[in-house]
Amino acid sequence: MTSSFESPVSAVDLTRFGRAFWLPPFGEGNGLDALFWACLAELPRRTVRRALEALRDEDIPGWAAPLKKPKVLPRVKDGDEPYQLWVATVRYNGAEDVLIRVLNEER
Repeated sequence: MTSSFESPVSAVDLTRFGRAFWLPPFGEGNGLDALFWACLAELPRRTVRRALEALRDEDIPGWAAPLKKPKVLPRVKDGDEPYQLWVATVRYNGAEDVLIRVLNEER
């Protein structure tokens, strides 16, 4: 069966744009890559490294970038500005579990 609607961009075509197509600039990743990404949380900078490492340990791609206009966390003193944490869409549920563990350990 054929469709009368042709999508202008297929998932395969999106790979040519690379990570920059999905993710905010000036961030850092955990060394793993994904085709599709979803924002998971806003975190203080002090938590980002631990979150990215914990995600990598579970084989979940992660990316964090500074927020210019935070929606949840207030802007705080320099050096602890809010970051946005992005994860691979297909591993979103597992990433939630990892982040909860990281935040609980931080307390």
